[in-house]
Amino acid sequence: MWLGVAQCGARSVFCGLARIPWGIALVDDTQPSAPVSSALSKPPHRLVALLLLTLVLVSFAAQVGWIVGSLPYPRHVDEATFSRSSLHMLQQGTLRPTNFNWPTFPIYLAAAAEGAALVREMAAGRIESRDDVELRVFPYYEQAGLILPAKLLFAAISAASLVLVGFIAARVSGSPWGWVLAPAFLSLNSLYLRHSWSYLNVDIIATFFVVAALATLLRDSNPEEGLAKKVVIPGILCGLAIASKYTQALLVIPFVILLIQTDRRRFFVPV
Repeated sequence: MWLGVAQCGARSVFCGLARIPWGIALVDDTQPSAPVSSALSKPPHRLVALLLLTLVLVSFAAQVGWIVGSLPYPRHVDEATFSRSSLHMLQQGTLRPTNFNWPTFPIYLAAAAEGAALVREMAAGRIESRDDVELRVFPYYEQAGLILPAKLLFAAISAASLVLVGFIAARVSGSPWGWVLAPAFLSLNSLYLRHSWSYLNVDIIATFFVVAALATLLRDSNPEEGLAKKVVIPGILCGLAIASKYTQALLVIPFVILLIQTDRRRFFVPV
């Protein structure tokens, strides 16, 4: 939850920075303006896309390097509970985690990645069967090859969050540079970095779905869309956020308020 709050707070700073004329005409192309001969009068969309892609790839590559360098050692005590649940599901061939004190959706994601790794390990002859999956986590993973894909998956999801944060900043600020400024500042945030690679956790997954739900609410929607189409996708994403971290249930309140504040004549068009 705090990671999501940090992102939302940082978003305001990023959007303000995106409005600063950094020597380039950051104009709102939705507003009519007099023709300008300079090439800088048009938002450099290709440059922005290239910078965003470079930023995301560099961020993900750095996370991969840190993850590989940290194994086979877990870097947080909470990872023990998380990893034991996913490895238990893998070993027993069940969809039931050891307990439901932790949100289950991130555990299912980790178990899916570890299952793919198990198939690879069995094909390579390093593990005979799923019965040989080792549940011991501390002081180090006996089978780090099973954990690596799960950590890489979580890092990839955190990298996808950078793109969504860039979209939100660009929509709110009205400047294409929001696509780059917001992810750039967020990628330097120590809290974000710590949760994105150092250990398996529910926060980074919940944050992704929170940001994704907000992005869907800010997208350009068809005025003829009915109530169901306007709320189904954000509702599903909110549900996945709650399934990733129980405290995200509080998100229902602001999302409902935001939907109610939408123009009623457009919002309640029949499906």
